[in-house]
Amino acid sequence: MRKKKCIDTMEQTDHLRQGIEHFNAGRFFESLIEWEEVWMWEEDEERKNFYLGLIKAAGALHHLLGRRYASARRLYPRSIAILSRFPDGYEHVGAPDLVEQLRGLKPVFDTPPATIPRSVLPVIRLSV
Repeated sequence: MRKKKCIDTMEQTDHLRQGIEHFNAGRFFESLIEWEEVWMWEEDEERKNFYLGLIKAAGALHHLLGRRYASARRLYPRSIAILSRFPDGYEHVGAPDLVEQLRGLKPVFDTPPATIPRSVLPVIRLSV
């Protein structure tokens, strides 16, 4: 039986912030690890889904850069579907902006170029 771990709001905020820093630096695997720490123990279903959307977005980008295109293409639309449900400022994240950036990457996911410039990768903007 899995023992229930509880993380406090301060720890959640720290994982979110560190995940965003990793994501914005292009370290997508590291970002999803940070967010999984919250997702794994979160009891609120809405917040759990929000973190799942972030995890899937980071996973899609991680696989895309690693040239694992089937996995990237599987996670990509799922991340958009989940994150599209969240308003601007949810958990202080500009989710609609992130979704728009992800949608703009559809041609890259459909037909990946030989190299993917850092400038086309999305960044997470904080919102109040």
